[in-house]
Amino acid sequence: MDATMAEPATNTSAVERFWRTPELILTTMEHLRRERVDLLSLSLASKFLRPLALDALVRDLDIPLSRIKKIAYLLESNPHSIASIPTHSAVG
Repeated sequence: MDATMAEPATNTSAVERFWRTPELILTTMEHLRRERVDLLSLSLASKFLRPLALDALVRDLDIPLSRIKKIAYLLESNPHSIASIPTHSAVG
């Protein structure tokens, strides 16, 4: 084997390596964005998954004004998620 190629760790499973790779988790969460309740459920599953799920949840933030207080509370409680909200400049 070439010395520059890293051998996979034999003491960790593929599932464990998957859950330790945030990019793979985020890609999986992209498929859950349509059903937002799934992302909310996932955010409650573990402390590790919560910030990743909340980031995916706010990426397409489109909420009715009647729910703005709940979203404001969510963002105040998880300020790291604010960076995931895309900003759009006005056209024209």
